[in-house]
Amino acid sequence: INFKNTLGQHMNTNTENQELLKVQTTKSSLKSKQAGYSVESIAFGLVIFALLLVGLISVFAGLQNKARITNAFAQSQAILSAANSWGGNDKTGVSMDLLCKDGYLTSEICGGTKSSIGNGATGNPWGGAYQLATDKNTSRVKLTLTNVDKDIVTSVGDSLAKLSFDSCKLVKGCPTATATGTTVTVTK
Repeated sequence: INFKNTLGQHMNTNTENQELLKVQTTKSSLKSKQAGYSVESIAFGLVIFALLLVGLISVFAGLQNKARITNAFAQSQAILSAANSWGGNDKTGVSMDLLCKDGYLTSEICGGTKSSIGNGATGNPWGGAYQLATDKNTSRVKLTLTNVDKDIVTSVGDSLAKLSFDSCKLVKGCPTATATGTTVTVTK
């Protein structure tokens, strides 16, 4: 009887051990399937990251363009003021070269160095030239910015139109300001 009880208990323990082993195997199998990220979740994360990156790049580009336009406005204002100081009511012969060499403008606008001042050939925020010439009406000058980014040339024109003789709010329809291609011209 002792033998049967011991054998019965051993069989029950063995069956319980097998059941326990099955449960543990199932749990570890489930764990291995649940570990890590699925391809879908990684792809979703990459799409979200790409969208955020595109958004940040466009915000940065917008801020950079705004800063360049603000800089172009300030520099153009300085050039027009210098031309007025240089020539008074008769601006015949005024040029960027003269204004730079005579010290009316900074090296930031003129380019070059203190010992070898430039003439505004690469001074604007887009790396293009500031060109200055006497208008048909010799009491006025024409200031031209070249190499302006074609995608924002109208925005630059709108900003600089305020400096024109007619103090226009927008470049469109302004008789003394134009913005075409990659060039903005203001007459004052």
